[in-house]
Amino acid sequence: MKKTILKFTQYILVLLPVFSFSYEKGISVVIPCYYKHFDELNELLDAYASQTQRPDEVVISLSEANKVDTKEIEKLRNSSWPFLVQLIQSSNRYFAGENRNIGVGNAKYELVILQDADDLPHPQRVEIISMLFDTYDFDHLIHFFNMSTEETSQQRTWKLYDRKYVLKKAVFMGNYDSLYSQRWRRKNSLPHNGNIAIKRSIFEDVSWTGIREGEDEQFNRKIYATSNKCLFVRLPLVNYRYYKTSEEDRKIP
Repeated sequence: MKKTILKFTQYILVLLPVFSFSYEKGISVVIPCYYKHFDELNELLDAYASQTQRPDEVVISLSEANKVDTKEIEKLRNSSWPFLVQLIQSSNRYFAGENRNIGVGNAKYELVILQDADDLPHPQRVEIISMLFDTYDFDHLIHFFNMSTEETSQQRTWKLYDRKYVLKKAVFMGNYDSLYSQRWRRKNSLPHNGNIAIKRSIFEDVSWTGIREGEDEQFNRKIYATSNKCLFVRLPLVNYRYYKTSEEDRKIP
């Protein structure tokens, strides 16, 4: 009888992962956006349509949508893209973290890539993150960004990377503060707290707060405190267009 109970217990333990949160295999890009950055969305969607690997869907959480011309919103909704586009509108004023929560909460795929509306991705961003996600078991990924002025942004030419080089640049990191060690510093670049990638399933336990500043660092610290599966990629996979950020909100991400 004891042996039977033991076997049954082992069988239940094997089955337990089946009952955890599960999402479709695929890639969701989530874009938190407020009304002043609505005009950046077409260029950003074009950038994801031109990726070496396209996402399966793009989810946009647009706050203060009542301040955007309804004709422009309909034009975006009726545009054709090589992926599903979800545009979630709210007339409420949300900060970036709250918009991230709405976007991620509506994402249907297990790999979620966050993308700020006023920045632009490396042309291999989806491909690189997807490849790492398929290669390693991790919950959270953070990478470098390029800081751009209006002049340097126009001159930007991206360096393309092969798989071997990308793998050399990916390291598991156990401590959040280690991301900012002198060992990892690059000229004009730091890890970007907002443009990260996560497993959709970890969002069931950790979400962003509604504070105006520091919400991304706070979120990342929570993940690092609860998970030992945090990957750091020492490559600039986003162009942080500092000049696009409104004066009152300018800060290093």
